[in-house]
Amino acid sequence: MYRNDTQARFHSIKGFTLLELLVALTIGVFLIVASGAIIKSSMRLMARGEKLLQGDLRKTSALEFWREQVSAIPPGYSRSAGFVGKKRDLSFITPVRLNLRGKGFVIAHYTVKKEEGSKYRLIYKEKRFTTARKAQKEKGSEGLVLLKGYDKIGFEYLGAVTEGKNPWESEWVEERHIPRALKLTLVQEKEKQDLIAPIVAMSSFLSSGQ
Repeated sequence: MYRNDTQARFHSIKGFTLLELLVALTIGVFLIVASGAIIKSSMRLMARGEKLLQGDLRKTSALEFWREQVSAIPPGYSRSAGFVGKKRDLSFITPVRLNLRGKGFVIAHYTVKKEEGSKYRLIYKEKRFTTARKAQKEKGSEGLVLLKGYDKIGFEYLGAVTEGKNPWESEWVEERHIPRALKLTLVQEKEKQDLIAPIVAMSSFLSSGQ
């Protein structure tokens, strides 16, 4: 009786069988492979999300900067003073500058250029403004790509509101005045976005009755 109890105890503590070890090893390998795939997929999604977030933040910052510059156009400004308003080319004087350490006005210049293929990008340049004559001779900053990869980028200009007529013009030709507002149109993957920036100086000028 004592011998049978000893044999049973010996069999119970001698360990796993070869089959049990193989099954456990297979399950372990499967879990490791599955975990690796999940981690890799998660990292890929995180990288993609970070890239999209950076793109959204860049776009938001660029559009907000453009809106601030347009809204700060000085009163009494006119096309004859250097305002250029075309479909893919925009230039004006503003105190809002990219270099925060600088002082005074700058000439802000936005240009739409075509990339390789059928995409467009928005390039920004600025140079310090002192007088119209000196400003033309000064060397401007290198172009900064604010937006890229769009199917369409264009500017429009708000003129006189007339019944039955579209007030938005693709080119500004008025010499004495500047537009009431500017519109920047972005098209990407069939999604259209219009950003309208009112010119505060013009709004104040009109409300004063001058």
